[in-house]
Amino acid sequence: GLDVSYTISGIIKDNNVYRLTDVSGSVLFNLVESTGYYVYNNTFLLNTSLTDAFSNNVFVISHVTYSVIDKNKFLDYNTASAPRKISMNMYGPNFINFTNNIAYTDNLNPWSSFQGVIKLRSGTSNSFFFNNTIISVDSGYSGLFITSSASEDLPNNVFDSNTIITTGASMLGEWGSNSVVRNNLLIGDPGLWLSAGYGCTGPISVYNNIIIGRSGATAFNPAGCSSATAINNIIYSESGSATTSTFTGNYNLFYPAYASGQANSISGSNPNFINPSGTILNNNFNLVRNYRYQSTSPSINAGSNLASQGVTKDKDGIVRPQGSSYDIGAYEYSTPVGTPVTSCGTLTGNRAYYLSQDINNAADNCIWLFGNNITLDGQGHRINMGGGGNAIYFNAVYTGGVNYYNNIVRNVISNGGIHSNTWIPSGDYNLIHNITVENSVFTDAAFLGTQNLIVRYNNLSSLHVIAAHDGPDNCASAQTYVSPINSKIYGNTIIGNGEFNLFYGAGGCGVLPVTNSLIENNTIINNEPTSSGAGGNIDAMAIEGGVSYLTFRNNKMFVNLGPFGMGIRDGIDHNLFENNYFWVNYTGYASVAILSGAPVQGFNP
Repeated sequence: GLDVSYTISGIIKDNNVYRLTDVSGSVLFNLVESTGYYVYNNTFLLNTSLTDAFSNNVFVISHVTYSVIDKNKFLDYNTASAPRKISMNMYGPNFINFTNNIAYTDNLNPWSSFQGVIKLRSGTSNSFFFNNTIISVDSGYSGLFITSSASEDLPNNVFDSNTIITTGASMLGEWGSNSVVRNNLLIGDPGLWLSAGYGCTGPISVYNNIIIGRSGATAFNPAGCSSATAINNIIYSESGSATTSTFTGNYNLFYPAYASGQANSISGSNPNFINPSGTILNNNFNLVRNYRYQSTSPSINAGSNLASQGVTKDKDGIVRPQGSSYDIGAYEYSTPVGTPVTSCGTLTGNRAYYLSQDINNAADNCIWLFGNNITLDGQGHRINMGGGGNAIYFNAVYTGGVNYYNNIVRNVISNGGIHSNTWIPSGDYNLIHNITVENSVFTDAAFLGTQNLIVRYNNLSSLHVIAAHDGPDNCASAQTYVSPINSKIYGNTIIGNGEFNLFYGAGGCGVLPVTNSLIENNTIINNEPTSSGAGGNIDAMAIEGGVSYLTFRNNKMFVNLGPFGMGIRDGIDHNLFENNYFWVNYTGYASVAILSGAPVQGFNP
C-alpha cells in the first residue's frame, strides 16, 4: 500500500489506496516515526481473504508526532478465517489530531475481546480524537481499545464527539491519566468499559456521553477504576442492566433503574430518544437512528454546568446550555423553530415547520410545499410510506405565471421520494427555484425544471435533474422549455439497485439544456441498472441533451452488473470532468462512453 517512514513534514491528500488481492503479512497504510504530517481525505480500502495470522495490522500509525489525520476512510473488508487482532494499530502517537475519520471492519475474528478496530497503545499522549466514526460488526470485537503498560502512561488525551458502534465493547481500556471522554455516542457490549489494568492512575473524566448497552448487554462497566468521575451521562441498556457497579459521579441518567447513591442522578426514567431502534447506520456510515431527545425527555435541563471542565458544546456543536441548565447526555436539546407537523398535509409560504414525530403509513405526496420561503426540518424523524411514492413534493401548478422560491428541506428520513415539478400551462412559466435538500434520506429524488437547486449530504437511491416543458403527454407538442440551471450537487451517497442515478438534460423530448452546474464529491453506486428505467437509459449516470458549463469533479462511481458507468451524448459542450474515479464490473463496456448524437465539445477527461 502506502509506506511513509522516518520523515519530517509532508502532505498525503486525496488518494485512493486499495488492496484487492491477497498479499501475506503486508500493511495497507504505514505511517511510522514521522512528524509534521497532514493526512487528509484519503480512502484506504482492503477487500481480500487473507488466511495467514500475520495480517493483523491493516493500518499502522506508529510514533507519529505533531500531525493531523482528518476526513479519511479506513475500510477493512477482509474475510480471513484466521485470527485477526487489530485493524488499525496506533503505537504511541503524540500531539496528533485524529478527526472526522471513518474506521470500519466487518470480519475480524479476534484472538480475544481485548483488541479493537483501533488499538491505542502505550505512550499515546496529548492527542485529540474528535468526531470519528468507528464501526465493527464482528461478534465480540471492541471499537477503540486503549492499553497501557506498567512503565508507560497514556496521559492527556481527549475523546470528543465520536460515534463508536460495535458488538463488543465500544470503548475499552486501561486509561491513562488526565483522559477526557465527552460528548460521545458509544454503543456496544458494554458501551464503555473502564479497565483498572495499568491505567486509571490519574483523573479520568467521563462527561456528557450517551453510553448504550446493546440488546442484553450492560451499558457501563466501571471495572474498579476508582480514579474516574462520570457526570451528565445517559447510561442506557436496550434490554440489560445500566451498570455493573457503583462509581464516582453525579447528574447521570440510568435506564433501567439503578440505585447509584448519586444525589442528583435520575434512575429508571426513559430518556425518550427520538428514534433508538431499527437500522443503526446507512450505507454512508451516517446514523439512521436518532439519539437526540424528544421535548419530554427527563435529561433536558437536568445536568450540571461543566463549562469549567471544558464542556461548552454538544456533539452537534450546539452551545451549552440551551435552557436553564446543561442537558444530560451528548446532545443539547434546542426548542424547534416554527410550526410542528404531525401528519401529511400542505405547507404554505413564509413559515418554518418541523416534524415533531414520525409520520406512519403516509400516502403519496405526503407533504406538499406550496409557496415561498418554506423551511421543513425533519429533526431526524421519519416519513414511512404506506405504499410507495413521494414523501415530499414541491409543486408549482394550476396558476399561470407563479414563481415559488427559497424552500429548504433538511434532516428528513423516508422510504419514499422527494420530487419537484415545474409545470408550464399554455406557455406561462410556473417556476420552482432556490431549493435546498440536505442531510436527509430518500429513495428517488427527482427535480424537473428546478433552478438554483442545492442537493447536499443526502443518502439517495437515485437522482434525476431534468428540464421541464409544456407538453406533459406529448413531447412533439412542446413549445416552451425550462432549464434546470445553476445546480449544486455535492457530498451525497447515491446507491441504486435497478434504479438510475442520472443527471441529464434530455427526457425523451430532444435537447433541453442544463447549464452552469456543479457535481462534486459524490459517491454513486449502481448495483443493477437495467434498460427499463427513466428514458430507457442503461447507464448508471447519463449526461446528455444540451448539458453545458458543468463541472463534474472528485466523484466516485461504482457499477455492478450493468453497462456504462457514464454515458455522454447529444449536444454536450464546455464541460469539465476532473479527478473522478470510475469502476465498472461488466465485460465489454467502458467506464465512460462518449456516444453518437449531436457533437460533444470541450470535453476534458
